[in-house]
Amino acid sequence: MRENIGKTTETALNAIRNQLTMDEKEVIKYLKNSKNFKLLPDLLKETMVLAGKANENSTQTELVNTLDSLLSEVDKSCGDSPKSPKTLKRWMDGTTKSIRDRIDVVKLCFALELNQEQADTLLNKCGFNGFSVRNAEDMTYIYCIKNKQPFSTAKRIIDEYQKSSVSPIPTTTAATPEAHSGNTTLLLRNDILDFSQWQDADDFLNNYLIPKKAVFIGYSTTAELILYTIKNKAYATTIKYILLDEQPYRDLLLSNSHNKLKEEDCAYSFAFRSAIRKYTDPNSPLCPINKDFKEDMSNIEDALLKIVKLIDNEDIHIQKEISVFFEDILTWEGFLKQTIGCIKNTNGRIRKYSDSAIKETVLKNFPEGHTFSKYEDDPAEFAHSMTIRKAIILLFYMNYAYEYSAFLADYQYQPSFEVLGFNEFCEELDEILNSCELASLYPANQFDWLILRSIYKYEEASSDELDEQESPVAFFDQVIDYSFINPN
Repeated sequence: MRENIGKTTETALNAIRNQLTMDEKEVIKYLKNSKNFKLLPDLLKETMVLAGKANENSTQTELVNTLDSLLSEVDKSCGDSPKSPKTLKRWMDGTTKSIRDRIDVVKLCFALELNQEQADTLLNKCGFNGFSVRNAEDMTYIYCIKNKQPFSTAKRIIDEYQKSSVSPIPTTTAATPEAHSGNTTLLLRNDILDFSQWQDADDFLNNYLIPKKAVFIGYSTTAELILYTIKNKAYATTIKYILLDEQPYRDLLLSNSHNKLKEEDCAYSFAFRSAIRKYTDPNSPLCPINKDFKEDMSNIEDALLKIVKLIDNEDIHIQKEISVFFEDILTWEGFLKQTIGCIKNTNGRIRKYSDSAIKETVLKNFPEGHTFSKYEDDPAEFAHSMTIRKAIILLFYMNYAYEYSAFLADYQYQPSFEVLGFNEFCEELDEILNSCELASLYPANQFDWLILRSIYKYEEASSDELDEQESPVAFFDQVIDYSFINPN
């Protein structure tokens, strides 16, 4: 355990230490109690005070009037319809639990004259991703905020950028790989430090934004690689345990006891064989595994192990191919059913998240069956959604929990994580989130709190308590389950 823990870790520890003894029923009650988490009115007032637009003694009416005045000025300057005072009142009296549209929060950032760090924080705490340097609109907002330009200027730049007929970097130039290079985000972050070099907004638009069209792909390639990598690791672990369960039935097949074997008893083994047989292209990294794979499936575990080793490769194309292979065996919906058993109803279907007591918090923007297929088709579509952030946290938590569980069961086990523990979990996950341009862990967010509370159980639980768990993610599973049993 590291002695020096980060600020996030310390905050997280303080936020959950006193609630360690709560069972799933008490956790749901805790999650539903808005007093335990920062509400929208508290967040808005806190930000307005920080920006010098209000003080601690400002009344709700004064706060609404101030917001109305500031936001109306922003809307008027760019020809947008002003936000209804009734809407602002609902924000400030807690009737509205969250701001629906990201652009409204962006306008708030300009209205309150926040700096970039404050703007990112407000976006994150309102349930949106902060500004991304891989997105031309966000880069424009950053430029205008840093140079104290109004929202109307940002909107004009974005409109002209979108209308621009200037071609992206030609595919024949050596600069093309820059669009998907892992270093591009770092280079663009460095550009932010140099924004003062542009004489005015037009100079920024014509001599920076438009010429770099090829690199503004709308999403973080680092986040894409990390998402596929941790997803593949989680799938590999889940499929490994499924195949272990099916091993006795495969043994019947090997003993020529075909009459004793039902295909449904080995459904995933057969699915594995069917999936690997599709990789006949010599250029595919899965082709050699296919060639060595035996029809009787006697080397199925060895084949899976070889695929697991491929997951360490940082080539996004390999990660995507492995992801397609795994989803050919087990869909994302099937994966959720295997790992979070309570997510399915008595008919075996995924429960409606709207039936849960925590539908507006933990299960809001929770990754669903279509999430990854849509993400693969258009990663930029999820650039401002918290779904991918939740997917990364959930999958990282699953991987960590399984490794932690295996280590506690056998201290000779060599986990893939260098060090296991709550502190290390927080710090490593924060590093991943920051590299993906996603919000850091935030214990005042119910989803983050539940993940942290679940992983902290391994720090304090006795070996007997852990032995009783059917799954390393049992506590998380139990909380989700109870939220459906008692939705009110």
